[in-house]
Amino acid sequence: MLKLSLVITTKNRARYFERALAALIREKREGYPNTEIVVTDAGSTDGTADVVRKNEAHIDRWISKSDSGVSEGVNRAFAMATGDVIWATGDDDIIVSGSSVKMMDYLKHHPEIDVVFGHHKIFVESEDGMVKESTWLMPYTVGKVTKRTICRFLYADFVVPETGFFRKRVVDLVGGYDLRLHYFAFWDFFFRLEKAGARMWTIPELVIHRHTTPVSDTLLGPASPRWKQEYDSVAYRHGGVYWLVWHRCSGKITVRKVLAMCRKDLGARFNIHPRKWRDEVLARWKSH
Repeated sequence: MLKLSLVITTKNRARYFERALAALIREKREGYPNTEIVVTDAGSTDGTADVVRKNEAHIDRWISKSDSGVSEGVNRAFAMATGDVIWATGDDDIIVSGSSVKMMDYLKHHPEIDVVFGHHKIFVESEDGMVKESTWLMPYTVGKVTKRTICRFLYADFVVPETGFFRKRVVDLVGGYDLRLHYFAFWDFFFRLEKAGARMWTIPELVIHRHTTPVSDTLLGPASPRWKQEYDSVAYRHGGVYWLVWHRCSGKITVRKVLAMCRKDLGARFNIHPRKWRDEVLARWKSH
């Protein structure tokens, strides 16, 4: 029987982490039978370690030690996991009961698949604890995950790490997250998995409720210059100038948008001659 590692990485989010951990413990008890829980805490000072100790009987391995950022925390969790499959969840998200059984059953019957993604719902949570489901219609992808799928992330094909069940062998193959990245290390990770030949698939199975809380990176990140820098960098590094511009245009390229885009900015940051990127983007756009 395949073994599943439920891993969670956290720092100073005890309020949300405690309920996320409770959902993991419930899933270990009632969901897929051969499951372990791995926790990595980046040296929290808000009582997170106390939450872990309180639930230590249900946790197989954990560590509380400062790190360089979330990417290092995730890599620590990957290294500590002993399962054949890893499901890395968010510390402010709540997994759906029983979803591990269905996803692991899929991998059991599809040994040729290295990574299977499920779907998720997004909930917006206020400081006072009020929760409401997001009205955003996520453009899910179903079926094979290709480089084009990953390139179209956010605006057309939606796959996120919290919904992914990764065979540990491919995680070890590509070496985990890039420590130079924070917000978009997972996106870069997907690209490297695809480049390494990992076979990835998405099925329409709800596996997690993702909560956008007042401390979520998805809420606070866009205000940071690093967010945009990483976003552009990953898009250009793996997709080239076309996909960089495609994301700059929010997934809807037009001739007018391309010609009006700030060429000086692109040229200075990515060393692209304005005419070169204009001609390349327009040529690719016409061929799509």
